[in-house]
Amino acid sequence: MIYRYLLALLTVSLTTRAAAQSPAPHTLWFHSLTAREGLNQSYNWYVYHDSEGFVWISSITGLSRFDGVHIRPYQSIRGDTTSLAGENIYSEFIEDARQNIWFSTPEAIHCYLRQRDRFRRFYLNGPGGKEISGEYKVHFLEKDSFLWVGTGEALYRFNIHASTGEAQKVLETQHFKCRMELDADGYVRRVFAFGIAPGMDVYDIRNGKMSGDPKHFFPREFIREVLPENDTRAWVLADESGLMDWDPAKGDNRFVWRQSAGHPGALVPWGRERLILVVKGMGVFVVDKQSRDIRSVDCKFIDGDGQAVQGFKNAYLDRDENLWISDGNRGVHYANLNKTKFRSLPKYPSNGNTNYNFWSLVEDKAGNIWAGTSPEGIFLLDPSGRLIRHITHRPGDPYSLPSDWI
Repeated sequence: MIYRYLLALLTVSLTTRAAAQSPAPHTLWFHSLTAREGLNQSYNWYVYHDSEGFVWISSITGLSRFDGVHIRPYQSIRGDTTSLAGENIYSEFIEDARQNIWFSTPEAIHCYLRQRDRFRRFYLNGPGGKEISGEYKVHFLEKDSFLWVGTGEALYRFNIHASTGEAQKVLETQHFKCRMELDADGYVRRVFAFGIAPGMDVYDIRNGKMSGDPKHFFPREFIREVLPENDTRAWVLADESGLMDWDPAKGDNRFVWRQSAGHPGALVPWGRERLILVVKGMGVFVVDKQSRDIRSVDCKFIDGDGQAVQGFKNAYLDRDENLWISDGNRGVHYANLNKTKFRSLPKYPSNGNTNYNFWSLVEDKAGNIWAGTSPEGIFLLDPSGRLIRHITHRPGDPYSLPSDWI
């Protein structure tokens, strides 16, 4: 138990009750997974925590599955059509109602068949069964039936239950990323396309088809992420302007946070009221959508790599509120937003003085912590960190400490 307090006692931290109740964690302690731990490669982008507890991690040289202890690699095997077709995992992961997982490489759409521990490959076909060429990128699964897939030239809607495999062309776009806004019945009603060039195109969708002409916004901005909420609100992360609370109906910004401008980043929802903003070179921030209060989170790393924030690129928040951050060269980092690795304790004043250092720590059989300081004697703390007794030198008392310098 002593290690829980080690860093805390060496760090001055004035913790108040209000801060403890804040929705934003003060510090996140990240674990890291790299090629040293068994990943196919340390350049990773997409992460997904599935319903069985496995974590899937992409790379450009194959796929990794992490069970919390061990990493299992999946790669392309020549002549084996149940293995990966190509090894550059090119899309996010999507789990269907049968717990199978959909994703893509540029060469093919993949469905991981959990019961068989194998992959099934799919290809988009047009009228007459002719294969549609392009680099496949899975974007969204609508109503557990219709997979939305980009090719670099267009966006298609593909019925995963149909035997023909014929895909419906919905719209033309060369953009790399698409975010969907759904109607009350769970069907796609709007597509936000961005990410290959400056600007963002917004398409209205009716019955799986484009309705009307697309609208173009942010012609000089490179858009990193869009999180649509309704007709009048979407959160947009852009390289030049930073984080924006944007009104799609009017095309206006209600709020702009420019501190992240000039830094690539990622944006993920945290419940209904908050966002997690990850910014390369700056770290992690929690955004309160109602108050628009933005608070930084101190990022620490179990392996001691203090430079890891310089490589932050993409982010994913899983079902257990573990935040996964992709790093350009250092694999992936993960930390739970609600679990505290180290708890900060305030320095207890000695005659109003907190100008002392901790030099020794020991835990007794009762779980109490004996913290030796210089020059303020010994602080005896209970297992929860509350002060039991302050032991000091008392001149003329042979039963007191001989010195306050421990």
